Amino acid sequence: MQSDINLGVIVRNGKLIAQVSEENCEWIKILIREQGGEWKEHKLEPHPLYPTIFTVTLDYDAKKSTNANYEYIFESDRGYFLDDRARLIKSPGGYGKLPAFEGKTGLRDREIFSDTLGRVCSVETEDFDWKKDRKPFVKATDMIIYKLHVRGFTIHESSKIKHPGTFKGVSEKIPYLKSLGVTTLILQPCYEFNELMDFHINIGTSYTGEVQRTRIFGQPKETVPDSRLNFWGYGAAGNYFAPKAGYASEPESACHEFMAMVKSLHTAGIEVIMEMDYESTVTDGFILENLRFWATKYHVDGFRINTGRVQFKTVSTDPILRNVKLLCRDFHEDYEGHDIVRDRIFISDYGFQDCIRRFLKGDEGQIVSASNLYRDNGGRFAKINYLADHDGFTLNDVFSYDERHNEANGEGNRDGREANYSWNCGAEGPTKKHKVLDLRNRMIKNALTLLYLSQGIPMLCAGDEFGNTHEGNNNPYCCDNEQGWVIWNKTKRATEIKNFVTKLIKIRKEHPVFRNDKILSGNDFEFTGNPDISYHGTKAWYPDFGYYSRTLGVMLNGAYADVGDARDSHTIKDKSFLILINTHWEAHEFSLPVITGYEWDFVFSTHPMVKSGLRVGREQKELVLPRTICLFILNKQAKSNSDNDKTEKIADNKDNTDINSVSADAVSTEILSDKNNSILNTDQDSIFEKENAINISDIPGESGIEEKSIEDVIDPDYKPDDAIWEQSLDDESESEMSDKKYRGIRPDLEDEEPA
Repeated sequence: MQSDINLGVIVRNGKLIAQVSEENCEWIKILIREQGGEWKEHKLEPHPLYPTIFTVTLDYDAKKSTNANYEYIFESDRGYFLDDRARLIKSPGGYGKLPAFEGKTGLRDREIFSDTLGRVCSVETEDFDWKKDRKPFVKATDMIIYKLHVRGFTIHESSKIKHPGTFKGVSEKIPYLKSLGVTTLILQPCYEFNELMDFHINIGTSYTGEVQRTRIFGQPKETVPDSRLNFWGYGAAGNYFAPKAGYASEPESACHEFMAMVKSLHTAGIEVIMEMDYESTVTDGFILENLRFWATKYHVDGFRINTGRVQFKTVSTDPILRNVKLLCRDFHEDYEGHDIVRDRIFISDYGFQDCIRRFLKGDEGQIVSASNLYRDNGGRFAKINYLADHDGFTLNDVFSYDERHNEANGEGNRDGREANYSWNCGAEGPTKKHKVLDLRNRMIKNALTLLYLSQGIPMLCAGDEFGNTHEGNNNPYCCDNEQGWVIWNKTKRATEIKNFVTKLIKIRKEHPVFRNDKILSGNDFEFTGNPDISYHGTKAWYPDFGYYSRTLGVMLNGAYADVGDARDSHTIKDKSFLILINTHWEAHEFSLPVITGYEWDFVFSTHPMVKSGLRVGREQKELVLPRTICLFILNKQAKSNSDNDKTEKIADNKDNTDINSVSADAVSTEILSDKNNSILNTDQDSIFEKENAINISDIPGESGIEEKSIEDVIDPDYKPDDAIWEQSLDDESESEMSDKKYRGIRPDLEDEEPA
C-alpha cells in the first residue's frame, strides 16, 4: 500500500495506481478495459492513513499497452463518474456529438451511458521531449495580448491551414501572430469540458435497449435533436487536468499536441495563458493543485482565473505559482509586503472598455474618466485594457449595432449584456452607405489608437484586427458556426485595419513612452522642463474637463521613458508625443504646445483624407477633423534661418533641462513615412484624396498665401458629410436618446452602391 498520495490514476514502475478522494461513499470500484474490450472491475480500499481516500494498485503491462489504449471510469454506490484528475477524456461521438448507444441492452452499459454520456477516461503514458524549452517571461510593459478560442480561431476554411480548429492550427498561425507583434496568447477554456449542455439522460426501467433522453428546456423525447453547444466552455462541468480532446487533430494525442503547441509558441517568444473557469463546488486546494499541474507539466505561462471561486491571494503567493502570471477581474484582498508584482499579477475589468466606448461615441461626462484611464497602468499590479472581450460585441460590431441581436442563441434575445455603449454610426448592421462605412472605419481606428497608445497593457480579441463580426450577437456562447468563428477576411477594408493595428503595435514597441513602468503623475519631478504627462484642450496647457467637452490633447514627455535596458548606464531617452483627440461631430482647431527649439511633426491621423496634417496659419495650430485622432512626434527644429540657428544653439546649451535634450533620434522611418499606407503617408503635396477635399493652396500659412483664420478654411455652416450630427443637443445626452435623434445618419444620405 502506497503511503504517498497522488490522486487520480498514474503509472509508476510497471504499476497502475488509482487513488480517489470521495466522502459519503460506502465503496468505490474502478472499471478498466483495453479500448473496445470488456470492463473489468477492481475494488478500491480505504487508505490506512486517510480513510476518505480509496486506493488500489494493479499490474500494468507497458509493452502491451499503447498511449490512450487503456480506458477507465469509477463506480460507487452513488453511480458512475469520471476521474476529476484524468489526463485525457475520450468522447466516442467526437466533438459536439452524443455517441450512438449501439443497441446495447445490458443494464450496466445503459447506466454508464446515462451517467457519463459515453465519455471515458484514458491512461496517458506518452512522454514529451521538451528539449530546451524556456518560458519567455515577457515584462508587463512589453506585453501585447491576443485572446482566442482554439476551435473558433481557425475552424473556418478561410484560415487556409492544414489542421483547422485545433492546437496544431494555432501553431500554424504563429507566423501571423509574430507579424502582428503579439507577445502573449490568452486561450479561452481549452481543458476538457462537456460541451453538450441541453439535455441529460433518463435510463428508464425497460430492457428494450431504448434510451430516453430528456431536454432540459423541453418535453421527454425518444431521440434528441441537435443539442446547443457550450461553444466557449464557461460554466460547463470540467475535467480540469485534461486538454480538450476535441481541439486536437488526433483526439487520443491531445496531450502531446497541446505540449507541442506551447513549445512552438515559446520558441517564437509568445507566452500562453489559460482561462480557467472553475465550478463553484471546486475547492481552493484542488485549484492550487490544478494550476501547479498545468504550470509544470504543460509549461503554461499564466492563468486568467474567475476569482469568485478562489482566494486569489492564496494562489498568488504559492511557491510555484509565484513564477507564472495571474490575471483576475479585481484584487480586493490585502497583499502582504511592498514588492512590485506588476510583472506577474494583472487586473482586467470592464472599466476601460465601457468608458472609452462612451467617450469615443461622444457621450457627455466622459472626459475626466477617459483621461485618467489613459494614463492608468495599474501601478503595483499591472492593468490590462481592452475594448472588446469574448462576452460582448466584437470591435467591429461596437460601431455597427446599437442593440444586441442574439436570436440565434435560442433565448428570445434576452441573454447577453444590455448596456453595450455601442453606436451603429447611422445604420443598424450591414449597410451600403459609404458615409456610414467610412465613419465606422474611423471609429474603429480611433478605438485601436487609444487601446495601443494608452499606458495599460492592450488586449485584442482574435479577428478584431481585421473587422471580424458576430453579426450583432454579443453573447455567441453556443454558436459553433460562422457567427461565432473568426472569418479571415481578405477585403481591402480588412487589410487596411490590420495594417493600422500592426503600425500601432510597432509604435508602442519602439517607444516606451506609451508603456511606462511607473505611474504618470502629471508632475516634472526630474526637472526636465515639462511634466511626465500633461493634458490640453483646444488651447495648449488648458484642458477642458467640462461635462460637454469632447476634445482632449495628451502630451507624453519622452524624458521619463528610457529606450533600451534600464540597467544600462548608457540608456537614452525616448521621443515626446502629442495625441489630439476629437470625439465631437465638428472639426476643432488645437493649439500645439510650444517647446523651444523643437517642433511637432505629424505621424498619422485616423481620418483617411489626412496624410500630412492640417496646419492652420504659421502658428503651431492643427485642425482635427470630426471624430478623429491625430498623433505628433516632437523633433528638433530644422535649421531654416538665422533665428532658428540661434534658437537651436540656445536649446543645445541647456543643461539637460529641455524636454528632449537627451532624447534619442529613434523614430522608425517606416512608421513616419510609409508611402504604401494611405493612413500613414506623409506626402506633403496632397492632404485629401477625395473630390471634396480642402486644396493645399487654401490652407492658411502654406505656399506663401495670406494667413487666414479657421473660419476662412471651414465654412461656418460646415458639417462633414460622413459625420453624424445635429444642430443642438438640447438637454439630452446621446446615450439616453432612445429615438436616436442625432445619432442617425443625415436624412439626405440615400443608400449607395459600393464603389
